[in-house]
Amino acid sequence: MSAFVAEVTARVHQLDEVAPVDRIIFGRANPFAIAKRDEMALTSALVADYVRWHRDHNVGFGRFVGRFEPADGDDLVASVPVFPIDLFKQLDLASVPNAEVVRRFRSSGTSGTVSVVPRDDVTLARFAGSMRVGLRLLEPWLSTDELDINVEVVSLTASPQEAGDIWFSYAMALGRAFASSEFLVQGGVFLAEAAADAIARHLANGALVGVVGPPALLMDLLTWMGANGRRVRGRDRIVVLTGGGWKRRIGEAVEPDELRREAARVLGLDSLEQVRDCFSQVELNSVFVECAQHRKHVPPWVHALARSPATLAPVAPGTMGLLAYIDTSARSYPCCIISDDFGAIDPEPCPCGATGTTLRITRRVARSTGSEGCALKIQHALQGPEEVDG
Repeated sequence: MSAFVAEVTARVHQLDEVAPVDRIIFGRANPFAIAKRDEMALTSALVADYVRWHRDHNVGFGRFVGRFEPADGDDLVASVPVFPIDLFKQLDLASVPNAEVVRRFRSSGTSGTVSVVPRDDVTLARFAGSMRVGLRLLEPWLSTDELDINVEVVSLTASPQEAGDIWFSYAMALGRAFASSEFLVQGGVFLAEAAADAIARHLANGALVGVVGPPALLMDLLTWMGANGRRVRGRDRIVVLTGGGWKRRIGEAVEPDELRREAARVLGLDSLEQVRDCFSQVELNSVFVECAQHRKHVPPWVHALARSPATLAPVAPGTMGLLAYIDTSARSYPCCIISDDFGAIDPEPCPCGATGTTLRITRRVARSTGSEGCALKIQHALQGPEEVDG
């Protein structure tokens, strides 16, 4: 366990009253080993407490949910009001005083305005904890017990200082909390040769190597290494973790299977299982990591549901819809959101053996005036009629 997570875990267990979500994130048990029936009951209880807390601490959210009172039952989470992530571009949705906000993080934004999400110490600590929980899915290729002992991270991202308030870069740079990290984007320039040198050096020194970054820069690294005869024999000593999608380089995107095969070829990996993708976004406060079957697992403190884009009603498992989340780790803002992603909840248990909901994300939603109108209506509810400009 890293010194950072160990310190946070120790502080949590010393508290007189520990929030149930913290016991799961920072506890010693594996959240992906909870039986399905127990997981559903746990998630429902967390969501009920979560909605009540934000209703009582966030005036706008309290106005939005109105008299909604969470009750026991399997349909609890499906009945919680959710709002479009566009509202983070228009409103300050903080549920804590400004003095407690450590930083307001921004989405990287491919066009137009960006989301701004306030995070306090508790929310940031829980996000780091969710990263460590997600890394359990990388075993046996990367053991969480070895993270701060024998792992070197080659990060195809900027340093935390250079990342500033951009959430994706900051979140990827949090790998430094678990293992020694070297950042290979400097001054906005990706240093492919230096990244290749770092991988070769760490392998020669006997370390486990984590290569972390967006898929576009991973492809840039693989292309440069191939063109310059710089293949390595990583065998079982390299794990590759991508995240963030292709963003401004969507026209260059390659299929995940192709990217995995190319990484395995150039880096000399023993298995395609050593190349995984993860998902998060600035409005979420947790990371969904792929298992060996390349299915993204949702931790039990997050509820994920696909909803009809026309009615926002829940759709059947396996059916495509807009993905909505309730992330109970987000204390500083209400994370009861409808995303811009189409996807589906996988109904079958995962062959990897880990429990929990798994999901597939297929594409971003096409913008329309209808969705903007929906967001505007909810904005009026959050602000109150007296506060909305005419």
